[in-house]
Amino acid sequence: MPATTPQERSRTLLVCLLLAVCHLVRYSDPHYVLDDAWISFRSALHWGQIGVPAYNREGPPVEAMTNLGFTALLATVDPAWMPLVARLLGGLGWLTALGISVDIAARLGGWRPALATGLVLAASPSLNFHAFSGLETGLWCVVAAACLRIALLSRASWGAALGLGSLLAAGFTLRPEVALYGPALVVLATTRDRRWLWALAPFAFGLLAVETFRWACFGSLVPNTFYAKPATAAGGLDYLYRFLRSTGLALPCGLLVAGLDRHLWRGAAWGALVLVAVLATGGDWMDGFRRLSELALVLGIGLGVGIGTEVAWKRGAAWLGLVTWAIASGVAAAGHTDDRYTRSAGYEDLASRARDAGVHRVGLADIGVFGWIFPGEIFDTGGLADPVLAHSEGTHGLKWSDARLDEVAPEVLVVLGEPDARGALHFAGPNLLMLRSALQRPGFRVAGLYPDAGRTLIVLARDGDVLDPAIWGQPAPESMTVGLRQSLSSTSAPR
Repeated sequence: MPATTPQERSRTLLVCLLLAVCHLVRYSDPHYVLDDAWISFRSALHWGQIGVPAYNREGPPVEAMTNLGFTALLATVDPAWMPLVARLLGGLGWLTALGISVDIAARLGGWRPALATGLVLAASPSLNFHAFSGLETGLWCVVAAACLRIALLSRASWGAALGLGSLLAAGFTLRPEVALYGPALVVLATTRDRRWLWALAPFAFGLLAVETFRWACFGSLVPNTFYAKPATAAGGLDYLYRFLRSTGLALPCGLLVAGLDRHLWRGAAWGALVLVAVLATGGDWMDGFRRLSELALVLGIGLGVGIGTEVAWKRGAAWLGLVTWAIASGVAAAGHTDDRYTRSAGYEDLASRARDAGVHRVGLADIGVFGWIFPGEIFDTGGLADPVLAHSEGTHGLKWSDARLDEVAPEVLVVLGEPDARGALHFAGPNLLMLRSALQRPGFRVAGLYPDAGRTLIVLARDGDVLDPAIWGQPAPESMTVGLRQSLSSTSAPR
């Protein structure tokens, strides 16, 4: 392995960390916190208050989040500081993961490959955005980077094996899909020394402990999201396309270069397995490539080390991957295609109104920040926090049950409408299904319209319930209800 001095490694690391910090600052606005993060915050709040990580206080507990370990950590935090702490933990985790990746590249290729690795990873909008989005991504990145360093570079010993297995078990609490590909890294490490098999013991113990807790608490071995958002081949292919769009030719070049390196081929094989597992499970709805962050680390290390190789074609492939990834990152940063600025002013306003009015239960599809502000019960018409809708037939966003609406009986519904080219309101997915169910049957009326960054939020109230004008403003005229009913009756149901 090339010799690098501590001073060279320190200077290289400092440059890369400074770039990453600048990139994180770009996403410092609280509106870059993702909807799913607010779901985790609310679940953590309830865990700290009532001892159960449930999204709602009433009814059977539902695991609406997928990051059980991260939620448990947040449950120990003062709610007033929870969003900030979550973002700081993610940011610090990502910076640590970046440092470990740079160190791996430095030990395998020297300071120049390490600099290339650090710069291309620090320039990625997706990696930085998701680290600062309030979710577990930054912590998962540091776990994945540490696992890679141990499995690829550490000498085999009982302690190292147990450490690797323990880290993978911790990763499983952050990402349930680690159960699919976590053991593969251990198996690959055994090609160096069979003592690495001991890593399977703490991993299996951790998996058993988490699944026992999950079954005892929720009556399910997987989060409710897995039922609400069933995997589709189209979703996996779309996620692959978005990953390639965000990383240029880094995937083929990185897997090729790393796969032919005697130290990195195990990491490349693991990264390929991660890719297959994530695509087979339908990818992700979020912008960027959050679920392929560990693969990005492998590619960054492989491409960085590749520019220091003596084989000309490997160097060429590595430079091609690095340059195209850097260009793709620049395009993504300029177009904000790998991040999401959540427009939530209208939802925040309505959540405050519902809280002040003492509403007990609200039904809506975009539960995100609304559920963090509103302390009452929430009927999630998207199904993430509702087990009945989640287990219903259909694809995500098109699962519905009139009987479930009647059973949950929310006093208020919030429906999102987006203007079309003619300025008329357009409703889609769970918003259309909810609106159709509420207005084409007796029970609800339009109570008010509220702006939300160019969109319109429609509040539906129960017939006979009077919303306080001092809180909700002037009520909508009866003609609004009649007009919407007529409009809905002339449109076909969503497919």
